[in-house]
Amino acid sequence: MDDVRAPDAGRPRDEENRYGGVVGPGRFLRTRAIAWGCVFAIVLYLAYMQAARASWTLPVAVQTVVVPAVLLAIYVVAVRAVESRWPQELTLARLLPELAAGLVFGAALFALVMFVLVAGGAYTLSGPTNAPPWEQVAISIQSGVAEELVCRGAIMRLLWLAFGPWWAVAGSSLLFGLLHLANPNADVVGALILIAEGGPLLAAPYVLTGRLWASMGVHTAWNFAEGYIFGANVSGWGTDPGLFQAHPVAEAGKFWTGGAFGPEGSWPAILLCVLAAAGMLAIARRRRVG
Repeated sequence: MDDVRAPDAGRPRDEENRYGGVVGPGRFLRTRAIAWGCVFAIVLYLAYMQAARASWTLPVAVQTVVVPAVLLAIYVVAVRAVESRWPQELTLARLLPELAAGLVFGAALFALVMFVLVAGGAYTLSGPTNAPPWEQVAISIQSGVAEELVCRGAIMRLLWLAFGPWWAVAGSSLLFGLLHLANPNADVVGALILIAEGGPLLAAPYVLTGRLWASMGVHTAWNFAEGYIFGANVSGWGTDPGLFQAHPVAEAGKFWTGGAFGPEGSWPAILLCVLAAAGMLAIARRRRVG
């Protein structure tokens, strides 16, 4: 991971994908990359807020498609206009296999977290119920797409261009944690957990593949599994009844249950996510060095 170029950027086989425009080669590249990354992230975040608000009156099925489509279109147009390239990080050729892999991995990882928590006496489960999943599907997809475009597509990718991969992982993880401070039941401890746990876990698939699809899949599936399949709080947000309902055992303590922040604030989640992220980053490093 000593290559400081962003994944798939500037390779001779893909002249269309060379960085240009405001982040083209030349003086003050770091300053230009950071400035554009910040502006880009703000634009995408505000577009997400506006699109989500405007879609509230639409059917859930329409919301599920429209909001991510609007954000992806804004991303593609902005990259083409400002960076003078096609966003290889969103190449459609790898959409299905990498998105599917991310979905399976994210759901399986959270299911493993809950297995440890239930087996360890930190949670009990009730259900199943006949609660409809559609609202949670929409919320999970919207947040998975939007937050990955902001944190990985804008911030991490441009930090990578400016400073290299490790700073990119750290910077995008920091932003990811800070964004969740506005959530209900969130606090500094919860933000620090997401910086150490969620940020690297979602950055690692991007480092490994050079594309955003797997990160979006992991993010979407984790949120859906946590909020709907197991009916637990998601990063401090309470959810509607899910397929099952996770009940924290008060006697187990916040260290085991994650408290009101949800299972992702528990030490088993932290440990498993850090191990998963470290494994993916190690594979990525071997591929680049080998």
